[in-house]
Amino acid sequence: MRSINLLPWRERIAKTNRQQLLVSGLVGVAVALVSLFFASSNLQRQLQIQQSRNSYLTSQIQRFEHSSKNLSIFKNQLKYLNEKNTAYSEFEKQRNLPVLLMNLLSNIASRELYFEKIIASNVQIEISGASVSHNGVASLLDRMKAIPIIREWKVRSVSKSLSVKIKETYSFHISVYLTQGE
Repeated sequence: MRSINLLPWRERIAKTNRQQLLVSGLVGVAVALVSLFFASSNLQRQLQIQQSRNSYLTSQIQRFEHSSKNLSIFKNQLKYLNEKNTAYSEFEKQRNLPVLLMNLLSNIASRELYFEKIIASNVQIEISGASVSHNGVASLLDRMKAIPIIREWKVRSVSKSLSVKIKETYSFHISVYLTQGE
């Protein structure tokens, strides 16, 4: 048989394989570097976007915290003003009690009655007066039953007295207790 020298052919194939491997390796490294560059730039861009979102959210949180503090201040002021308004309302009720009482007494008093003294303290009112007849005192007590702000009344005294100018008069002293809501 003849001998065929395959060595140069093998060397050429090996050299071609090495060159292809080297080119493939260089292309792979180049593709990897380009991929890393694009991935890095993409991550950098996403990082910048996230940082801008974070800064926006931080500014919004600070704005909301500031608004919350202002709202808290306004709530406290509103609470203070409501308490003050309630106190003024209570004061107004107490201040208008004599006017209300005088209006009520003038509506329920007959012409036979004369009020001499009215003393009001909190929910109790002391009324002293005189009547020409005992019916005047009785009708006053009957009319007091119909007044919603009067919780109860007590007759402390009724006495008959004679006078030179008027034949007879009845002096009375009544305690009136008002309801708490008025």
